Amino acid sequence: MRRAALRPNGFDENNAVILAVLRQGVDLSRIRPYVQRLRQLGFPTNDSIAASCELFPVFERWMENGPAQARGELARAAQHLEGRKHEERDVLLYRMREWYLTLGMLASAEQIEKSLELRNTLLPRFDYPWIAYARGDMPEFRRRAQALVIEKPTGMGAIVLARAGYVDEAEEWAATMEKEKRAPLMLVVVRGECALARGRRPEGIRLLEEALKQMRTGIYAQYYLCAEDLAEARLQQEGLAGAIETLEEASRTRAQIFYRNGMFWLRVQFRLAQLYRQAGLESAAGRMEEELRRLLACADPDLRILQQLRQIPAK
Repeated sequence: MRRAALRPNGFDENNAVILAVLRQGVDLSRIRPYVQRLRQLGFPTNDSIAASCELFPVFERWMENGPAQARGELARAAQHLEGRKHEERDVLLYRMREWYLTLGMLASAEQIEKSLELRNTLLPRFDYPWIAYARGDMPEFRRRAQALVIEKPTGMGAIVLARAGYVDEAEEWAATMEKEKRAPLMLVVVRGECALARGRRPEGIRLLEEALKQMRTGIYAQYYLCAEDLAEARLQQEGLAGAIETLEEASRTRAQIFYRNGMFWLRVQFRLAQLYRQAGLESAAGRMEEELRRLLACADPDLRILQQLRQIPAK
């Protein structure tokens, strides 16, 4: 019997195999046949997973530290959007926007965002502030976050509100989510973020540690944001060792960018390099900074991480 005949045929079954391999982070060529099978199945049950599979060549080039090649794959994907169903095209554009954010190409991500916003399509409002966040433009981040107050409560939206300083509103959203028995894991995340914002550090650490354990092996865009915040809290509570431990664990999940937003993983990497340097681990910090420079070779000059990297002498 041919090996291909032994592979699962269902959407969820193939996706489970992909996730298992991504968690191991080795020999990613093993997921190619399963990705291909999902691409053949189309967009039946999970649009974001199907879009990630469509853009698998982008992921492959990026994992090879080839940002220019990943950019080329995105351009090729854009040429094949015409003729797609509107829903499929918009989901693909949304995922392409995330890849442009991962490459640091903020203007390209913004162009897609505006086109989706103009059509009043599926782009969730809680994603709008992230380009300003990537630029380090916190006044614009807070301004755009403020518009979330009138929206239906979501986990990511509450995280945005808490980061922007609208903690009362984030806590109100958490209360609504609890009352409606929605997204219990995201409720733990939001409560952890709000606890940290209120200065209740031990409580925030406990809640975010609980959430991270559950999110580590799944498809959660919030994972790296939580890891970043938990690391800062542990830095203040325990010192460098605890913060580095948290970020190193998140750093090792690079392969899961296949489904997640790599922009947040890059933030984890940059912060980890900073902490390595503070701990006197100059070689480790330098290697990480050089990797970031390679990954951001196509980035726009207003990307905040790139600006900070340029202030560090390359060796």
